[in-house]
Amino acid sequence: MKFIKALFRLPNWVTLLTIALGVVASAGLTEKYYPNEKVLLALVTLIAAQLLVDRLGVLSSISNAVNRRSEDYSVELLPRTSPQFERFSDFVRDSSEVLVVGVDLGFMATADAWFIKEAVNNGLNLKLLISDPNTTGELADRLNMQDERNVRGEPLAHDHPATAGATLRTLKSLVPATARGRLEIRARADIPSPSLTMVDPTKRDGKIRVEIKLYKRNQGEVPYFTLTRSSVWYQMFFEHYYSLLWEDSEVLYTSKP
Repeated sequence: MKFIKALFRLPNWVTLLTIALGVVASAGLTEKYYPNEKVLLALVTLIAAQLLVDRLGVLSSISNAVNRRSEDYSVELLPRTSPQFERFSDFVRDSSEVLVVGVDLGFMATADAWFIKEAVNNGLNLKLLISDPNTTGELADRLNMQDERNVRGEPLAHDHPATAGATLRTLKSLVPATARGRLEIRARADIPSPSLTMVDPTKRDGKIRVEIKLYKRNQGEVPYFTLTRSSVWYQMFFEHYYSLLWEDSEVLYTSKP
């Protein structure tokens, strides 16, 4: 019974009518009322109608698939230890504008210092947002205690405000006034979380890498994901970090007015 109901659904009526008309015509039962030429023309018309219905069905399926893809809210979380995770210099290479948000961005004053110097000299506009190096007291203590390297009651293994200050001083010394690019560093009194890197965020091929620093997990398998302009989340991160957070933060240094 289910098969019979499925067979006689509306999308199948053209096919069923074509088959029935072909059987009746082949048996010679239509000649008394209609010439064979008219029957043949009707069959051709029905077949063309069926092809059109099939084509529209395929186009509708493609359209639905595209719409579902464009509304996909999922992201792929990977560990920072994954081979797919690119080091900073590779991730931003050949870009014209980069915005980086992080607690102290100490790696920029050490492992990637030479790359940053060359990139800004060659025309990169680099925007950095870090924790305020002048943070002291309870807020500094809370900031430092989120790092797994620090243990309450023991000497600090990693001082985030002090490292932010070192990052600021080192990068200022690396970028000459004659550089073709521009370095701007801003700061916040609170914790600028999550860490992220925006590469050419206003261009069609812009991308954002978001690193989710967990409590007591700043090193190792930190989860991250990457967004491109096709992601439904891209515009949200762009507006709330590139526009709102950046504009709401204090300017510490700019290499050019």
